[in-house]
Amino acid sequence: MGAARQRLWEHLRGLRLRAECARRAQGLSVSQATVARELDASGRAALRGFSGQRINDWTPEEPGAMSIPQSRSHDRVVALAGVWAAWAGDPAPGRTLRDLLDEACDEWTRERRTGTLGTPEGRPSGSGERRLPGSGEGAAGGGDASAVRAAHAVNAIPAPDAHPASVPHAEPVAHATTAPHPAPALPRTVRDLGPWLLEVREAPPPGPPPHAWACARRDPLAHIDRERATEACHEALVTALRKAGSPEADAYARWARAAGKLPVASCLPHGVQLDGSQAAPCSWAAVMEQT
Repeated sequence: MGAARQRLWEHLRGLRLRAECARRAQGLSVSQATVARELDASGRAALRGFSGQRINDWTPEEPGAMSIPQSRSHDRVVALAGVWAAWAGDPAPGRTLRDLLDEACDEWTRERRTGTLGTPEGRPSGSGERRLPGSGEGAAGGGDASAVRAAHAVNAIPAPDAHPASVPHAEPVAHATTAPHPAPALPRTVRDLGPWLLEVREAPPPGPPPHAWACARRDPLAHIDRERATEACHEALVTALRKAGSPEADAYARWARAAGKLPVASCLPHGVQLDGSQAAPCSWAAVMEQT
């Protein structure tokens, strides 16, 4: 997958991931129908009749399944990103997203012209969207997965170069079962910690505590070693909660310690009680009752 398309996927998928996590933390719907209603409510003629399927086409779980929006769809993509930004508390999308869209389209066109894509699936589909190889009806990208792929794929394992159709006598089924699965990307900022922990199924449902979204949203994280990424992310989230004065910090630390997810005491701020072996894992409902 080209670098420009990868950046676009990371941007959109990351925004969707943060928005849906924040929305679920409030007990609100994140369905395609909800998004479509919000777009219709804008009153813009170009957004009427928005198909929720476009959401999964543009932000699938795997970057290789992404449909590249053509120029006529860019306004819809920006409007969709605007809905997600409002849910996540991010600034409204601007020139950066439009530049990413233009770069991805240019890259796709250039690769088609030079034959780099090399497979029939790379041709524009009947819906008018530019689809990448492997983005057909059976491709990954369902929006109902409870744990979603993290968007900032700095260290993701690249998909195999060879498409099964281009390898003589290759068995597509065998290829599908033996291909390596992309590794979850490491989080870049404090804001990405909750979604990353959800992705690797290390956070209690329905996700990170609501106060986590207000903790140093733009603060970059120090480098996290993949060998101990889960532990380091729990430590970083507890630190961010305590830095923001959140009443959920101690409860999160107790839960993580009792669950065996936070074995290193030295990285926690002074005063956090780690003798949680006898303490029951906390529920977020109980935490919210205390706040």
